[in-house]
Amino acid sequence: MSINRIRIQEERWFVADIVANYKPPTEDGEDKDIIVPGCQREWAWKNRRGLHKMRQLIDSIMNGYPIPTCILNRLRARQYEVYDGRHRFETAYRYANDRFDWNGKKFSELADDEKQRFLNRELPVTIMVGATPEQLSDVFIRLNKGVPLKDCDLFWAMRASPLVSATERLVFPHTRLSDSLGGVNLSLRTDLANWVGLVMGLNTRNAGKISTSHIRASENGGMYSDVDDGYVLYGLNALATLYETANDRYPATNRVKAQFKKVGRISAFFLAEWIPADNKDLVIEKWVSIIGRLRGPNASGMAMALASAGAQNLTAERITRVLEQVRTYLADGVVPGGESLDSDDDEE
Repeated sequence: MSINRIRIQEERWFVADIVANYKPPTEDGEDKDIIVPGCQREWAWKNRRGLHKMRQLIDSIMNGYPIPTCILNRLRARQYEVYDGRHRFETAYRYANDRFDWNGKKFSELADDEKQRFLNRELPVTIMVGATPEQLSDVFIRLNKGVPLKDCDLFWAMRASPLVSATERLVFPHTRLSDSLGGVNLSLRTDLANWVGLVMGLNTRNAGKISTSHIRASENGGMYSDVDDGYVLYGLNALATLYETANDRYPATNRVKAQFKKVGRISAFFLAEWIPADNKDLVIEKWVSIIGRLRGPNASGMAMALASAGAQNLTAERITRVLEQVRTYLADGVVPGGESLDSDDDEE
């Protein structure tokens, strides 16, 4: 198996050229040559602490302090994506456009010699050439080692993989599922790991694969396995039917409906029974009644029966254990430990 080798070029760029060609991801305008790729996380230098960091960077630029190398990927002759250094580039851009002050002065208020000192400062830049989408995802993850990356950030960095691209293609525009969950925005980056786990479980016909863990999704090439769009949509439609029916029979506020978007709440356990079932309508009916109990006056007992260790830690074994707790509770109102929760609830 041949390995694609990334070529790199070491350069130094004037701040003047950076601020003239940088395109912030949140701003409209003409095409620029330096852009932020979709894998990058949101702007992190916010509030007073962020303003302090921006001012420190401008101080380093103005006073000759060393500044770490920024790493870019070359798309074409003179267009680049920023893989490390977005905050450095954007801080320079923001200061040049009078978005904040340094030493009590915005850029337009500097003396001419100070403006030239800022614009003529050179920043070190490493340019990658010829990297594949998979390598670019890997570069982003490696560069952020030691920085707290959430699973959603890691999945976002791997949007070119079949699993994540299928999630964007199949889940994000699923209006029925969104409406059944109280109108939630299914395309939020912070929920991406939740939906990737759902797609993984459906695609493998194995609810034990429903996990928000990037590590588990990456095992045995899982991120790059082919996705059966038809079956995944079949499962998503079944989930939408489940929640739509439950909402009709047991009305709830949108806030309560939205709680069910977490795959470890109901979806993983429902799908564990729905996927192998011959009579799938019967499974839907069962879980509609379970949701009804969760929305009823004796909700605590049902909630305890469904208790799990969180979606990141879901496994086939854990799901089996929860399903057994649910069966026991539905049969006689008892959860592990032998306590009859229905009777306790009725006394309250």
